[in-house]
Amino acid sequence: MDRLLSCECGQTHRASRSQAGQEIKCDCGKILPVPTLRGLSDLPLADAAPQEADAITSRQPSTAANRGARTASPGGWQGWRGITMALAMAGCLIASVACGWFSLQRWAVDTSYTVEMELENGNKGFDTLDPYALSSVWDAFGQVGLREKMYPNFYWAQLYAEQRVQFAQIAGGIAIGFAAIGLVIWLTTKKSKPLT
Repeated sequence: MDRLLSCECGQTHRASRSQAGQEIKCDCGKILPVPTLRGLSDLPLADAAPQEADAITSRQPSTAANRGARTASPGGWQGWRGITMALAMAGCLIASVACGWFSLQRWAVDTSYTVEMELENGNKGFDTLDPYALSSVWDAFGQVGLREKMYPNFYWAQLYAEQRVQFAQIAGGIAIGFAAIGLVIWLTTKKSKPLT
């Protein structure tokens, strides 16, 4: 159903649902913004009786400033705000899940075993050997050689845990960034709400 859109000059124009959010040029030269679908329902019906149209018009704000503020911008979550807010919240959710996943991986690794404990256990092992067995171990090292340096398993576990902490911190930072973007969009949406 078409609605009537009034200009300050007194002329009325038909506005259809397909024109919602667009502009209509009045014969006086003024550009009239057509309200969104929600705003169109506040306008009088084009096919309504003149008395009914006058009654609906009298309920609307009478000043041009209020009328302009009501229809000037598509309010709320329409346009770029809705899409950007949805993307920001999706990014925040994904980054939060990644942060939690990396944190769980980190806490699943036992990092209580340290280099000092490894040295202490090695010394205890050498202390239990008699001189002949110790000499045999030394001879084996002499024949085979020290070879390439190999890190023990606990070193790799600690390295893995440290990486998971770093990944969790990065994912947490990304989640906070997306949440901040969402907050800014929410605040700008609250400030740009059309006056009724």
